[in-house]
Amino acid sequence: MEIFQTYEQPLESYSSRHLQCCPVPPFPSLLVYAYPPAALLDHNIIAIRSYIYDHCYIPAKQVTGLHIEKLEEEFHRRRLDQFAYNICRTFAAVEDVVGQNSASLIPFFYSLILAGFTCPNDLRPWLWHKLAHFEDHGTTFVAPLKRKLSIYWDIPELWDREFSSLKAAPLGNRRGPVSADTIDAAANVACLEDSKDFELMECKMTESDES
Repeated sequence: MEIFQTYEQPLESYSSRHLQCCPVPPFPSLLVYAYPPAALLDHNIIAIRSYIYDHCYIPAKQVTGLHIEKLEEEFHRRRLDQFAYNICRTFAAVEDVVGQNSASLIPFFYSLILAGFTCPNDLRPWLWHKLAHFEDHGTTFVAPLKRKLSIYWDIPELWDREFSSLKAAPLGNRRGPVSADTIDAAANVACLEDSKDFELMECKMTESDES
């Protein structure tokens, strides 16, 4: 048996307890690992691939004109558009297995955030509810990453409100493509401490765009 061997599990098997507080997953099936401990490792590998392409290669290509044909072929062969979906499908499968032991899901948090940086619009509400569950267990490790999402998703309200308070808010398609400026702004905003700092930084960004 290969360590990363997976199989599709019908969405109908997804526990009804998750549907009591979260929307129906926007994917047709769960991605289950024949060797369950491999799920976290592959989850992180998929997230890293997505990060390298969207946050390193694409911005560098925009700024410098860098073009690596073999790298692009490899990422498109692996269906780059499915990275976020596969991260979330794997998470859903693990979530279904651990049940009420939510502490077991904490190692998946950062790769789930990476899915959030570039996830398609139809996947975002489901992911939003999952991040709200993490926030229920404490905001210290969530807050800096939530600030980054406020930039990538173009939702300033995330700065000082909890995910749970925004569950019913219409999310819309407010996210633009990832660029070097977006990444720089997200890195800066994660270090700020209150909404006034965010407003000041936002004004500076606007002035820079206008000039």
